[in-house]
Amino acid sequence: MITKSLPVKGVISFEELKKINDHGAEYWSARDLQSLLGYSQWRRFEEAIKQEISDALAADRERLEIRKQTSEEFKALSGAARDAGVQDRMDTTELAANQFRMTQTRDKLARDRVNNQTQAIRTHEEVGKEVREAIKRIGGVMPEKIPPAEHISEVEKRIKSTPPGLELDEKDAKGLVGE
Repeated sequence: MITKSLPVKGVISFEELKKINDHGAEYWSARDLQSLLGYSQWRRFEEAIKQEISDALAADRERLEIRKQTSEEFKALSGAARDAGVQDRMDTTELAANQFRMTQTRDKLARDRVNNQTQAIRTHEEVGKEVREAIKRIGGVMPEKIPPAEHISEVEKRIKSTPPGLELDEKDAKGLVGE
């Protein structure tokens, strides 16, 4: 089967749209990228940009919330969370697996009425092995194979500095109101 493609006039690449600021950093104008990405109207493209930002922010918030919950579970499981060293570079999956392991260990310690350190350590190890086996059985990535995630302090900074929505300068807003 022979496929014919029509010649495309005026195709511009991302690289051709690149701009460089006074500090030498590369950037692209959303207005310039709009048509290249197939959006004929700015408002449609703006919706897509807000959604992309919203999705990324939601993922950051989820990871941060799970990280905070994990920290609390470490404290509940043992009074020495700081001494044990909560890793700040776990991704969402690893944080959730750790939280699950900790809650299950805490519940098993209570159910089995464990009252000595040796048995508590053994219980913790057993639950940890079971969680690892579950990850293996379902084909998940083992925690030691997961690359370190962005440091949690960077995620916190990004969330604090992310504005609630996009704002347009007057010059960028022309045409949006029908002028």
